[in-house]
Amino acid sequence: MFILSAAAMLATVSCQKDAQRGHEGEEGTGKVTVSFGFGNAGSTQTRAYTTSTAKPTTSWSKSIQGDLLFLLVNADGDIKVVKTVTPPSDATVTATYTFTNVTSGDYTGYMLANYDNAAIDIEWDAASLINTPIDALIFKLVENTTYTEGAEEGVATAYNEPAEVFLAVRPATNVVANSEKDYSSDPFQLARVISLMRVRLNKNYSGVSTAGAWDNNDVDFNVTNAAMRIRRTTTSFDYTGTIGNPVMTNLIYSEGAFFGTGNAPAAGEYTTNVYLDTANGQSDWTDVRILPGGDTGATGQYKFNIVISGLAEAGYTPAGSAPLANAALVHWVGTVDSKITANNILELNVNLTTQGLPEVPPPTDPGSIDIGAELMPWDQIIPVEMDVR
Repeated sequence: MFILSAAAMLATVSCQKDAQRGHEGEEGTGKVTVSFGFGNAGSTQTRAYTTSTAKPTTSWSKSIQGDLLFLLVNADGDIKVVKTVTPPSDATVTATYTFTNVTSGDYTGYMLANYDNAAIDIEWDAASLINTPIDALIFKLVENTTYTEGAEEGVATAYNEPAEVFLAVRPATNVVANSEKDYSSDPFQLARVISLMRVRLNKNYSGVSTAGAWDNNDVDFNVTNAAMRIRRTTTSFDYTGTIGNPVMTNLIYSEGAFFGTGNAPAAGEYTTNVYLDTANGQSDWTDVRILPGGDTGATGQYKFNIVISGLAEAGYTPAGSAPLANAALVHWVGTVDSKITANNILELNVNLTTQGLPEVPPPTDPGSIDIGAELMPWDQIIPVEMDVR
């Protein structure tokens, strides 16, 4: 997360750019200064598997694409000041900006990062937000237009992973004419609106069915068409980070090779190289960015339903099917019993205890087990052991 420590909300330094100046030069204006930097990482917890310690690295150049957007909103909910500023270099721990000529009054301040990103769909333009109601700032996931539903999946709408959007809010900012407001001793946080789901696989399971033998070590997840489906997902959020209710047929689709033996992330992408508990059989893993959501309990109707897909070798016997004549994708499904909130990481330790399914199952298929989960702040990892079928 980021810490916005300071003085405020409006600023003007060499790297400041104005989307709109908003009453600049008028009588009764004041000045406010804001500074911000990255916060510290948290700790981890341990369950049956040794927890991974690798966390996506956070830096200005890696985590922030494009300008930061700063807004001041009056008591009526209308945007009165819009400023854009360039993020500092990675060598800068805390950056400070001063915004001048702000009309005196009481405001709520907002800072957004990664709002104008190819992985987020917005229907508004920062350059024309003056006098726009803040409620109009809606952020949507980008639909995956190449996704094709499985034969048993039914109608489904797939979306790409969201951008790593950051948001900070400071209420009741008072700007006084001919004075400078300094909030440097009262920091506020610029935190991620999204969450992260990490899936780690143990595929050391085999058996013999009536149709033939199967060994899940014959399923390769280090291939380009390996995939994760995270179903019953929400697809939009607002300026407060509030998420709408999910739809059963909506899903986030992430296709591509998992990490594993011989396929590690690029240097510098993660804080450590401890990704798997190989001593206890884990061999493959992947991270998927998601929006908060999920549900719990016997009556929870919004639980994440995940589908994990890998490429089985010829001769592998999927559930309820004859041995494969050629290599083909097989699938496992499971349900996560947890509500995942913003700025959290959930680590799923998935045991592939049964044969893969020959077709993608419908979202109404709960899999073999529901999994309970705790929530931890981003930069911390909470592991959950999960059997799927």
